[in-house]
Amino acid sequence: KEFIPSWPKRIYGKLGIIRYFALNKQQPFSEQPLTAQGQLSPKDTRLYHDITDYAFKQIHRENPDTAVVIVLDAPRREIYRGRISDWSLQSRAIIANYAQKYGFQVVDLTRPMTDLYAANHIKFNFENDYHWNEYGFRVVSDQIYQQLSKSTLINPMQTIRQP
Repeated sequence: KEFIPSWPKRIYGKLGIIRYFALNKQQPFSEQPLTAQGQLSPKDTRLYHDITDYAFKQIHRENPDTAVVIVLDAPRREIYRGRISDWSLQSRAIIANYAQKYGFQVVDLTRPMTDLYAANHIKFNFENDYHWNEYGFRVVSDQIYQQLSKSTLINPMQTIRQP
């Protein structure tokens, strides 16, 4: 039988910064965080908000006058299956909200990767390894560049100087 980790462990495994702050604050998610409707329980939703706010507040405090870019990887397994869960969408909205609160740029790869996968069915990661493959890295770098070129962080006409 295939090992399937508990829901909290899957959250921790997918969201490294959240896992880091949850463990350091010693406030684990409950064992049954989802309601019958597939939503995060109110207790765990509040905890997710608190941890995200705490994490971004610390990043902001420790990096004054620094442009911070948060890149949200797409839920690729869900994209490949053809349905993105409510939790994936909800967690991205929470992260985007706190990123905006602290003046961070957000590059969410969900929509671009969903559209590209629907168009060509090319996976963004290796078959036996969930790390991005060459195609995945190209898509990610293109998305980062496209979104940042629309912001005040970079000038797309500027060339990058080599050291």
